[in-house]
Amino acid sequence: RKDPEFQSRLRVMDIDESDLRQLFDMIDSTGEGEIESSEFIAALSRWVHDSKTAPRFVKYNVLRSLQMQEELYETVHEQFEMLSSRLDYSDYALES
Repeated sequence: RKDPEFQSRLRVMDIDESDLRQLFDMIDSTGEGEIESSEFIAALSRWVHDSKTAPRFVKYNVLRSLQMQEELYETVHEQFEMLSSRLDYSDYALES
């Protein structure tokens, strides 16, 4: 991020900060939050010569959205279960 030459190359390729984050996440297959510069360069080199770059972005974003949707569904489901339990308890307490 702080390398002026790198920033210049990203601007030439029309890659902004959010695109760079997505690229990083796509390349970071282990999810450790770190990649080697050689991994990053190799992936960019492949994608520059590959006409499938745009579909890869779309696929990545769709899969990420589906994962986020599933996580949200699970959270909402858990919250509704807790709310239902609390309502059942309140109902029981009021009847007693």
